[in-house]
Amino acid sequence: MITEPYSPEFPGMRKTVSLPSLNELFNTLIPWVTAAIHTLLQVHGRHFSVIAAADYPSLAVYDIIKDSDSEKHQLKPPQFLARHREDIQCLTRVSDSIFASASLDGAIILWSTNSFSAVKQYNYTDDYQKRNFPDRVWQILVMEERYLFASVSNGFKVFDVIASEDNQGCPKLLACYLNAHQLPITHMELIENQSALVTSSSDNTVRLWGSATNFTGSEKAGTKQSAMDKFIGRRPKSASGYPIIPNLLGELRGHTAPVMMVCNMLPHGLVTCGVDMLVLLWKVTMLYTKIRTSTFY
Repeated sequence: MITEPYSPEFPGMRKTVSLPSLNELFNTLIPWVTAAIHTLLQVHGRHFSVIAAADYPSLAVYDIIKDSDSEKHQLKPPQFLARHREDIQCLTRVSDSIFASASLDGAIILWSTNSFSAVKQYNYTDDYQKRNFPDRVWQILVMEERYLFASVSNGFKVFDVIASEDNQGCPKLLACYLNAHQLPITHMELIENQSALVTSSSDNTVRLWGSATNFTGSEKAGTKQSAMDKFIGRRPKSASGYPIIPNLLGELRGHTAPVMMVCNMLPHGLVTCGVDMLVLLWKVTMLYTKIRTSTFY
């Protein structure tokens, strides 16, 4: 694959400058075809394209081309985006112009849908532990096409992808809770118009996060509170320090084994499933203002 050193703000990363030659394509495809593809993402940049993520450090980009003579569509040979050091765990859309991927080592990369070049990087660690991957990112959620919620091992981090860089040259970490659970987070869900976060974990619990009080800052005429305003209890631009630590609003206990997923069924409740073969429906009270009690049906 044709590569060249990438810019200084992305240490340890390399940049693809063209499609690989046939030899390089063959050598790249050998490990790719043996990897399990787990995610497909449709994007529309210069062409309609499909991004494929697998248990492999590179993303594969398949352009969908329409033949002007036959009117048939076909997939072009893939272009490989080689930025990650470890296998990619998740891939998600951020906006029409940006998508994000995350890998075992914890690195989160933002990509342009037009150029397929990396534009920002988050949660990068030079001396990561290759064996246990303590900073592994399991899932990424997107709020308002601006904020990334990343589950990082037992906790979660919230990044502002539009905010300017801080003095250390690192992307702004808006909020985080590193030990949100005793064991790794298995799933996250934004609920109540994205103003609260629900996390499930291998520690058999489901927890709810957000602001303990409503956002009460003054508003100019015609402006509205955003979901992030409500989640952290104030406007991000008026926060005095980062990262903000969200409040634990409630905990749901009822599973006897790791909880694997949470489904938002509000106003009816939350549905969870676990390794214990149970599917549970929960009624969460007082959710809009602050969650103090959680009742199990």
